[in-house]
Parts: sequence; C-alpha cells; structure tokens
Amino acid sequence: MELHIYHRTTGSFGHRVEWDRSSDKSAFGFREDCAGTPDADAAADRLEDLQAELAGSSEQRRLLGAELQHRSQNLIAVIQTYVLRTLATTASTSQAADRISERLVALSTAYRLLARPQDGRITLKELVCVAFAGHRVPDDRLSIEGPTLYPVESGVIGLAMVLQELITNATKYGALSVECGSVRVGWQLDGKRVDIVWQEEGGPPVSPPSRFGFGTELIERALRRADRRVEILYGSDGVSWTFSSPLAGFASTKSTSEPFSDHEVTK
Repeated sequence: MELHIYHRTTGSFGHRVEWDRSSDKSAFGFREDCAGTPDADAAADRLEDLQAELAGSSEQRRLLGAELQHRSQNLIAVIQTYVLRTLATTASTSQAADRISERLVALSTAYRLLARPQDGRITLKELVCVAFAGHRVPDDRLSIEGPTLYPVESGVIGLAMVLQELITNATKYGALSVECGSVRVGWQLDGKRVDIVWQEEGGPPVSPPSRFGFGTELIERALRRADRRVEILYGSDGVSWTFSSPLAGFASTKSTSEPFSDHEVTK
C-alpha cells in the first residue's frame, strides 16, 4: 500500500505551499498554489516595491557617504586654515595656542548646534546667546534683541566665529573689560535685507589694531560676500560692527529646512 504524506503551510505573502511525499521515498512533489490568485498578484507587487526600496536605499547611502566625505574634507580645511593663520599672525606660541583653542571651541560649538536632533533650526538669538554663554557675561551688561530668524549653515558658522572674536576683544580691551561697560547685539529686517549690529557702550576708547591679525580678518571678512556689507568702527566707548546681507542665502523667517551652503574661509 502506498502512503502519501501531505504538508501544507502559508507562505510569507499569504499564499499556500504544499509538499507531497510518497511512502516509498522515491517520489517528492512540490506545488505552490498561488499563480493567478489575488494573493500572488499582491506578492509580486510587494516584491517589486521591496526591490525599488532597496535600490533607493542604496542610492541614498551613496549620496550620504559622498556628502559626509565632502563635509569632513571641508571641516578639515577650515581647521587647517584657522591654525595656520593664527600661528602666522600671533606674536608668541603660547598666545597662538590660546587663540587656536578658543577658535576651535567656537567652531565645535557651532557645528554641535547644527547637529542637534530637533525640528527646525537654531535661531539667531540662540546662536548669540550660546556665543556669550562661554564667556559668562552678566545679563545686566548684555542686550540681545531682534525678530526670529533662522540662519543657514554658512551663516551659523561664520557668525559664530565673528562673535567669538568680538566677545574676546571686548573682554580684553573693550566695553566688557571695565565694570560699567555693556554690549548690545540687535538685528532687524529692512525690506529683503537683514542688518545685524554689535555695539559696545561705556567702554574705554579703542583704536584700530596696529597689526592686522587673523582675528581682525575674521571680523571684517568671514561673512563678507559680493552682496554683503561689513563695517567696523573703533569709537570712544568701544567697537561698533555692522553686517548687512540679503535675507535670501543668509537666513530664513521660517524654521523649515533649506539647502545648506558651504562655509567659506578667507585664506
């Protein structure tokens, strides 16, 4: 007597799979009962979708890898420029080491702010507050005000470095070096342009530096482009720095993501 053993199961896409094995171990049959059924059509469609998703994921990984490599190379070039220019324009090695450390901390802080896992982007006010936080400036000696703006990446990096230099100089030589001095940082929208003003008040008289160091170069040129204006004045009670730029390409009034632009450094 011939004995048949049947085994049925359900496949991963909901179709039926059946094995038929005879008792004499000489016959082994396989039947996949799905061709032309709705489940089979759905399985085929799903398989095509999965193949498309895999292809898209592979391309996305390739693009992300290329972007990471580009940003890493750009960051290394920025750090190299900061180190070499600081060494070339600083009187002593110990002073250069201090300035390099301060600038790299400011750069690191700016990149950390850009990498925060949150909806939207950092506001201009947040950026200014974070820049001052590392210098422990009392609240009653600092005024920060302006409409809500969201700088693009190049704006965050460039402005963070400028603020680092302005705060350092104000602490050593300007309004923040005396008890009665203060700093006001404000910005406003003028049509399709944004104007940012740093104004020291109550400080000692200041004059243009005798040596054009890398710090001065950053203050005057880090944010300068063909369509932007930077002005710095050395007055009787401290420094006044003004930056004016088209709103487009520097900041947005909305927190939605925009394409980042690369940070440029004057070499």
